[in-house]
Amino acid sequence: MNDKGSTRFLDFYKKSLEENKQLSDKQKRVLQASLELFSEKGFERTSTSDLAERAGVAQGTIFKRFQNKHELLMAVLAPLFGSALPAAVQEFITDTFSHPYDTLDEFVHNIVSNRLHFIEDNQRELRIILGEALYDPVMLAEVKTIFGKALRAQMQPSVAHLQATGEIADWPYDYIAEYLLMPILGYFGKILIGLESLNINEEIRYCTSFIIKGLRPDS
Repeated sequence: MNDKGSTRFLDFYKKSLEENKQLSDKQKRVLQASLELFSEKGFERTSTSDLAERAGVAQGTIFKRFQNKHELLMAVLAPLFGSALPAAVQEFITDTFSHPYDTLDEFVHNIVSNRLHFIEDNQRELRIILGEALYDPVMLAEVKTIFGKALRAQMQPSVAHLQATGEIADWPYDYIAEYLLMPILGYFGKILIGLESLNINEEIRYCTSFIIKGLRPDS
């Protein structure tokens, strides 16, 4: 099991483009270059010439398929939501919930370590996803489904087992899931708005300790 981190979004994205038979090689290069540059420089600061140079195509080639930059952004996001994001969540589920846990400490540490490393490694791509999801109800619903419902469903057997063995307080599952996930989202919030944070190992240690102390039956 890999509790340290996970594959970068760009790797999932590249794989999803390679498997898409409806796109030409040039279109795939444009989308790959767009995600990289939108992540590195921001959507507004990325020019058409930047995109063309990174993709190795003429500027006119970009807008033969995409009428403007916003349409290009929507095309970039489609594989993210359709393939890359679900693949990233599935990797997390496989890495983290493929075996039973005997202790609350191990359970919480593996979740926190995996997700904080994932956020740190993919923060630029996550900014793009969140930035669009906040203004698009359909995308926001997809994010909630992928990150919320899927993860909560996968965690439930582990939580039930640890409750049965006296490791976790006998609280309603929905409250436990929120208590587990909110500090992780808090770390993402700090990254998103540029607040100073500790080094990743210290963040994992404090976040893990906070959750464990709250979920123990004698807390």
